[in-house]
Amino acid sequence: MNPWGMHPMYHMPPVRETKIEDKYLNKKHRAIFPANKKLQVLQRAVCATEQAVKTISAEIAKTDGSMTPTPIGLLGTEFDKKPERTLQACFRVGNLAKGLLLNGELDVDLVAICNDPPTYQLLYQISQMLPEHIKPSNEADKVTVTPHITDSAIHVIYLSPGADEGNDLTIYIRITLTSAKLRPQLSEDGTRVETPTCSLNTQKCIQALAEVRRAKWFQACMEAIPFSCMIIRIFRDMIARMDEWKPLQDWALQLLVEKSLKTSPLPLSLGGSFLRVLECLASGSILSASNGLLDPCEREKVDATGNFTVQQREALTASAQKCLRQFSFRQLYAVLDMEQFPSKQQQMFRKIEEEQKIKQEGKKDESGGKDATAMETAL
Repeated sequence: MNPWGMHPMYHMPPVRETKIEDKYLNKKHRAIFPANKKLQVLQRAVCATEQAVKTISAEIAKTDGSMTPTPIGLLGTEFDKKPERTLQACFRVGNLAKGLLLNGELDVDLVAICNDPPTYQLLYQISQMLPEHIKPSNEADKVTVTPHITDSAIHVIYLSPGADEGNDLTIYIRITLTSAKLRPQLSEDGTRVETPTCSLNTQKCIQALAEVRRAKWFQACMEAIPFSCMIIRIFRDMIARMDEWKPLQDWALQLLVEKSLKTSPLPLSLGGSFLRVLECLASGSILSASNGLLDPCEREKVDATGNFTVQQREALTASAQKCLRQFSFRQLYAVLDMEQFPSKQQQMFRKIEEEQKIKQEGKKDESGGKDATAMETAL
């Protein structure tokens, strides 16, 4: 049955046209989207690092003996299962995995999953082996690797000289070590099971596991929603410009956009999608009296905006209401910090002025040519 309770041919609610708003949003998105050359260099650096981690995982498995099964039994004819590798997998997380990078963002994150909780020795071992195994596609590229114990990560700096229109391009890659055994688990009684200890920063390791779950959730749920990535990029630019929006972090913004667009009863245009997210935020969806934004990647009920203060919630809601009024009064250029498109009359006047300038220049050329011919005849 039609959710509106009437015949769809005659009683569908009118969909607001947002042709002008779509032009503003498309132009803004083109301005904040990264350049193709930077994306290519970034892709080369990340692929080279992932391949290096893969080869290091194989070498560590050979030294640990996890590549060959151990014989059991009296005669040694039966074999036990292969022990699991120390370094199991490497995932892209954050805005790199979700395709939400903005122009100028060159910091990306990778997460290396270990079988057991990572240690200082494993962190230093991988950091010493990485410079030998990272093979840049260009000979001029330089790679430096530094371990950071406080972050439970390895920082890789990939320098590509002359890649950014003659300027050097520096890419920062952070590889965080973690293990699935560090995630808190609940028993059948509902009590938490004790997790093994980790010599590195446990909170950083648990946060890295959460980033892996969020990247998988985004790829499964958000890519099917039209204009979702474009809307998130535009709102990320607004967060960087407006002080009231700075508490709204990436994960909370992604949940807000997903819940706003997925609950729409009708397909929306680019401008309609942007308007709906503003309406949901301006209606008080993150105020303290609301249910908040529940995190779908956690077992327990966790609010993605739980760290907001009351003042931050009210300031963000008031700013969203102001942006919504500007959108309604055809002032989207003020929200996006852009120049206003000229109206039809202004465009017509500009054409007339350009035509008059062309005619005047043509008359000057003709008068100049006549004076030159007169001088030649006089001589």
